[in-house]
Amino acid sequence: MKAWSMRLAATLRRPLWLVVLLVFCAAAAVGGWFLWNWRKTDDLRRQALAAMADRDFETAKGHLQAYLAARPKDGEARFLLARAFRQARTEDFDQAGDNLYEARRLGYSGDDAALEAVLLDIQEHGPSAERMTLLQPCLEGGGAGEALGLEAMARGCIRQIRMAEAIGLCNRWVELAPDDWYPRLWRGALYEYMNQASLAAVDFDFVRQKRPADEAIRVRTGLMLSLSGLDYNRALSYLEPYRRDHPEDMDVVVAVARCQRMQQHFAEAEALLKPIVAAHPDAVDALLTLALVESDRGDDQAALGLLQRLEPLVRRSHSAAPLARLRRLEPVVDRVDAPKRSKDVFTLFGTVLSRLGRTEEAKLYLAEADKIDKLSQELTIALDDYHRKPQDVAVMEKVGTLSLRVGMVEEGAGVLERLLQMKPDDLAAHQALAEYYGSSDDPELRRLAEPHRRFLGTAAPSAVLQGPGAP
Repeated sequence: MKAWSMRLAATLRRPLWLVVLLVFCAAAAVGGWFLWNWRKTDDLRRQALAAMADRDFETAKGHLQAYLAARPKDGEARFLLARAFRQARTEDFDQAGDNLYEARRLGYSGDDAALEAVLLDIQEHGPSAERMTLLQPCLEGGGAGEALGLEAMARGCIRQIRMAEAIGLCNRWVELAPDDWYPRLWRGALYEYMNQASLAAVDFDFVRQKRPADEAIRVRTGLMLSLSGLDYNRALSYLEPYRRDHPEDMDVVVAVARCQRMQQHFAEAEALLKPIVAAHPDAVDALLTLALVESDRGDDQAALGLLQRLEPLVRRSHSAAPLARLRRLEPVVDRVDAPKRSKDVFTLFGTVLSRLGRTEEAKLYLAEADKIDKLSQELTIALDDYHRKPQDVAVMEKVGTLSLRVGMVEEGAGVLERLLQMKPDDLAAHQALAEYYGSSDDPELRRLAEPHRRFLGTAAPSAVLQGPGAP
């Protein structure tokens, strides 16, 4: 009887242990899943921080957004996302501001958040005396904070087309972090935009050595080597492999042809350029390079035909696309120095016409090239004054109007717009901008001429007639 009772009790207890075992296994599985998910979420944050340290802000944004989907109340992660939106190559000030506000709402309101608000303001609107007062403690502290400040200031100056100031800030940034590739990339991009190809090539080559697997920076180094003439063989070693895989990249094809022309491989250069000028009738750099090839070969009639296609292209209003590309750290090799390009075209025109016996026409083009050269020299002197006295209204007026006259329209319009913020009734600035915007091929720019025309319509006629330099 006793044995039977024990077996019954054991039988009755067995389901209880089974239930306990099943519950324990289920709890372990759920706990394991939560632990795995927690670690996975932590990995997203670590990966985001690593991407930001490598200046891969697009990847960082993706990781942070995935992290916040799992932990929406993490104020620090929200702050990091705000910074990633501001520092991204295609900056998004609205998203940066919204995420910074949300970070503060969630309790992240330390010194980092206050600094980020100042950096966001400076990068969007440019450095000013008031904003710089707020940033000064950061700039005196050195290290990462100072680097963040210099980057935001440089990018703010670029947005306002204050390129000389931006270069100075990048110089300070490079001095602060001499082994860092990122400030060199920004400074190289600025030199590239400002048509200082030899300086850009040095900075890009530094970045290439730090990031040897980065194909884009190898190509960019090759482009600047080809433009500067520093080393055509090395330029080709970087550009040719890329061209074979990407024959649609017009900038690279033209750069390769430029190198081949300088090495007197005229047939190879011509074979590359002719399909481009056939498919893209407004490809200025390809047309000019092919005209130079034909001139070198002694085919002046062919060179003249290309120059006749070039003339209206170099005289018309220039696009604002290169400035937008600079802001995104993209190559701007198609922005050849407007005065130099015009001078080169008109000088080659004069040379070709002289050889064809059309002497009087040749004199007109050579005179125009000389005029552009003198205006460029005058502008160089004015820019030196502007760098010393960036708030001087008379100097700003001269730089703005001269820049427009030689074809540096982005710089000229930017200086004159800033001048009008300081002196809203400056007649010369209104007149120059009305003419520039009104003559543009872009309908959006043409609309910008209207407020300047309205102002000139209400100004005293005698004052308007005084033109540039009027008080």
